Amino acid sequence: MASYKGLVCLLAEEIVKVSKLSKTDYELLKALELPMGSKVSKPTLLVSWRKSTVGWVKLNVDGSCVGNPGPCGGGGVIRDHYGNLVAGLCVKYGYGSNNEAELRAVITGVELFKELGFQRVDIRFDSAVMVNWLTHRLCKIWYLWDYCDELLKLLSGISFTISHQYREVNRAADLLARQGADGVSMRYMHLDQIPNLLKGGRYSKTGAGNWVATKIDQPEKKELAQ
Repeated sequence: MASYKGLVCLLAEEIVKVSKLSKTDYELLKALELPMGSKVSKPTLLVSWRKSTVGWVKLNVDGSCVGNPGPCGGGGVIRDHYGNLVAGLCVKYGYGSNNEAELRAVITGVELFKELGFQRVDIRFDSAVMVNWLTHRLCKIWYLWDYCDELLKLLSGISFTISHQYREVNRAADLLARQGADGVSMRYMHLDQIPNLLKGGRYSKTGAGNWVATKIDQPEKKELAQ
């Protein structure tokens, strides 16, 4: 009997890896004194890249680091309130950490934003840590203090918001950041100039072109800022 129960329990464990057991299944297992916890599926969250308010531009940025520390770079995409590409960029930063790459990517993006003459920007990136630092103006890593001060000076005198963007809809900036980590530094001022991979498939829908809704597993704690 013991071996029979063991076989049934093993079979049930394999089934719940790919499917859900019915109410009857659980009742039978309970009758055999083999209670099983029900398979809990993670809730999904619908996320999407959305256009900015009229008169504002949206700056999506990301940093990339191979190895942490290791070769790092940054990338960003600026789009107007119609969702049209204004500019894109990827920058090589050399050897550094992931947080350094994220912070320097914001600086590089804001520098280009100001160079283009804009005054209102909605800054989005997928590092909840960085969003927390900048919204509270409290950088917790001493060797990044100078970068934080530089960014705050760049942001003075302009209207801006800083908020978290799920990585599923920050893929364009992510791809450009990885190009920067690979040693590429480039500005893209027209849609025809951007890398082919960025133009096609999921990247164009969540990057340089129109936004698309994407379902993702919802984290236990939602980390968003302002």
